[in-house]
Amino acid sequence: TGPGGLSAIRSRLEDSNYEVAELALLEKVHQGEVQIPDDADAVVVAGPRLDLLEAEAEALAAHVRTGGKAMLLIDPPGTADEK
Repeated sequence: TGPGGLSAIRSRLEDSNYEVAELALLEKVHQGEVQIPDDADAVVVAGPRLDLLEAEAEALAAHVRTGGKAMLLIDPPGTADEK
């Protein structure tokens, strides 16, 4: 909720019969590889503050290649707050 909040997106996904749950990719490492759960139909990366690690990007790419969906909510180059 509030400025920059994602509650509206969550509500729309739930209205479309998606179950929404938080997923910390680096907590899902199996045999040295990031694993996206098999029951994840879609993964939303919402406003990352840091670049994805290679293992995270590879896991998302594999998820999409096998029919999963991904939504990346990132700022266009040169528009993010740089500190």
